[in-house]
Amino acid sequence: MKEKENIIFGKHSLNSALRNQVTINKVWLSESLKGIDNLINELKNNQIPYKFIKKSKLDEIAGNTNHQGYVAEITNKKFTDIQDIIEKSKYKDIFIVILDGIKDPHNLGAIIRTSVCAGVDAIIIPKYRAVGITGTVAKTSAGTLNDIDICRVTNISQTINLLKKNNIWVVGLDINSKFIYTEANLKGNIALVIGSEGEGISKIVKESCDFTIKIPMKNNVNSLNASVASAIIVYEVFKQRNFK
Repeated sequence: MKEKENIIFGKHSLNSALRNQVTINKVWLSESLKGIDNLINELKNNQIPYKFIKKSKLDEIAGNTNHQGYVAEITNKKFTDIQDIIEKSKYKDIFIVILDGIKDPHNLGAIIRTSVCAGVDAIIIPKYRAVGITGTVAKTSAGTLNDIDICRVTNISQTINLLKKNNIWVVGLDINSKFIYTEANLKGNIALVIGSEGEGISKIVKESCDFTIKIPMKNNVNSLNASVASAIIVYEVFKQRNFK
């Protein structure tokens, strides 16, 4: 069953939505939940409808995911406009992560969580041929989904060219690059491009980047999990900006 982008599940996802004042239309809770008086009071205070239902019904609503007994229908996440991201780069050194075709919601959620921890300003994702902001993404992000700007665009390569025109350096992660990531200058206005699982960044996107970098690997392994690779590079940027 395909996940709906306006359904979130899991305790952390629901608490994050409440904390960040996301518009919650309704909440379904498992009949077996205990010790949730504070949550019920918060739902009542915010006039959010809620209902206790059987686990089988929760499974149906959430698409048989590990919902932990918490499911909610929200107004879809509001995406940030690319021009707002560019405007921010004019008064501070901005750090952007661009995802080129990530299809695994667990990878996207993990990338979001790492990006928030490392101070990434915004994440850019494609509108098509990639995973959207689903309940699994929200749950895997461990409550950080609403702590970062996310921009969804129609064309990644065109977006990269727009960023470059506005003095933002675009760096692609590519296994065939000549440069190891620790050798690159990743300070200033930087956009880091991470490719899809197993395939990496597409040819047209790679050609749009200012330059590429690689993570060296041994034992004939030619790629890392996308979220692992992004974590390594994102924290290299974090280190260069804060500890050099």
